Order: sequence, then C-alpha cells, then structure tokens
Amino acid sequence: MSVSTELMLLNVKAAADVEPMSALEARPLRYAATCVGCGATLAPRTRAVWNKERREATCEQCVAREADPEPFAAIDRGSPGASALREGLRRQERRETRTLDAHPRIGKLILALSEEPQTTRAWKQGAIGEQTLGTAIEQLRDEGFGVLHDRRIPGTKANLDHLVVGPAGVFVIDAKRYTGKIERRDRGWVLNRDWRLYVNGRDQTKLVDAMPRQVEAVRSSLAATPFVECPVFAALCFVDSQWGLIPSPFVVDDVHVTWPKMLYKLVRGEGPIQREQIIELERLLALALPCA
Repeated sequence: MSVSTELMLLNVKAAADVEPMSALEARPLRYAATCVGCGATLAPRTRAVWNKERREATCEQCVAREADPEPFAAIDRGSPGASALREGLRRQERRETRTLDAHPRIGKLILALSEEPQTTRAWKQGAIGEQTLGTAIEQLRDEGFGVLHDRRIPGTKANLDHLVVGPAGVFVIDAKRYTGKIERRDRGWVLNRDWRLYVNGRDQTKLVDAMPRQVEAVRSSLAATPFVECPVFAALCFVDSQWGLIPSPFVVDDVHVTWPKMLYKLVRGEGPIQREQIIELERLLALALPCA
C-alpha cells in the first residue's frame, strides 16, 4: 500500500470518528463567546454547541445549517407593496360588486361618473410608494446589504414595508406617499419639548406613533438568537413630498423622518454587524416575519 493511500484511509477514518455538529446538543453557555461559524457574539446563557477540545462555540443557527443546508439556500424576500396593492384592489372589486348588484342597469354608469373612496385610493397610492422605494433600495443588495419587503407581523394584520440589514443594524422602513410639505413642529416650550410631525400643514404624528410596534416586532424576532443586541432603527421615508428651501431629515421620538436619498445615506452608516452576520440576520428575519 502506498503512502498516499495510507494517508487517505487515515483521513477517512478520522472524519468518520468525528461526531457531526448536528448530532451534538446545544446547551446554555456559561460565558460569552463568538460563534466560529458566523462570527456572532454569543451572550452568556445563549444556547450553543461548545467544543471543549478546541474551546469553540457554534450557535444553533449554524448547527441547523450544517444539518440541513437546503432551507438556508433561498428565502422569500417579498415584493414591495404587494399586500397594499391587494387590499386596494379588493376594496375596488367590493365597491364595484355592491354597486352593480344594487343598480343592475346603471351600475356601470355610476362607477364611471363617481370617484373611488379615499381609503381605496390611499391603499393604491401607498402601494405605489412602497414599490418606488422598494425598487430603489434593492440596489443596496449589490453592496452586501440584506433587503426584505412587505413582511407580516405574526398574530396581527400589520405589516412592515421594508427591512434593510447593514453594518449599522436593522432598519425598519415605512414608506409614505403623501403630498405637501414635511416638517417638524414643537408644540411644547423650551424646557418641555413636544416635537410633532406635520404633513401638508396637518399633524400626522400618528405615523411616528405606529413605528415602535414595528421595531418591537423585529426585536422580538431576534430575542432568541445571538443577534439580540443588534441595533434596530425606525425610519419614515416620504416619497414625492416637499421639504422646503433647506431640506433636512429629522428625528421625532427616535424615528428618523427622511426621503429616499437621505435614507440611503442613513442605512449605509458603519456599525458592528459583519458581512456574514448580515446574511444570517436577513435569513432569520425572513423566516420570523413571513411575506404579508
């Protein structure tokens, strides 16, 4: 038997003697560690597989990937504005059906001469805004960012327009297609600020108030993972709005209010998330927050 053949047989035997990672049991870590697979920081009590000989930790996600890599190969990243467009069309069809049933002879004429309800138009306009912004931020994928669209918050009817994962963290982005000037006004006084969001002269702070729920949905999705300390940011991005002579994005109650060009600058900020972690975060969020 040649030396090369003996070495090959020894390597095969050694490989057979090594227990596959997927067969090992994940246990809570006693101390903080770094996953050798994805580089994620594992806090104490995070469940992971610990290799005593090499003194290395492997997170449960990397263990699962080794056991069955196929589910990790492809994820549904969603379609921008899909659910909003479906809702707009559903409302349109319901209106047409009711009108034709109530007025069989002149129903089509009534529909032709009357305007759609404002709520129906709002859903369609919102879908266009999401599609416009979604198409633009898709370009970030070429720069190594993770991008997801139209995600459903499990157990609710609410959805997240866009999620962007970058070095700075996860950005929860709500696209808005409103007309008029976007501005921040202080309804308080010097020692007690009360910043409000105004759109076309109307108080629309309710748009800001809806963001914490979306941020919490993302944080909850990461709570049982090594990425629990990943920064999560909220942003309202207005498409086709006006910003005055000296435009400047602003923040209201920790929510960034901006427009597409400045949004790209915001999400491109530096941070603690590595390239491998971006890929894993995108996958985890895609599974935890399915398409709406």
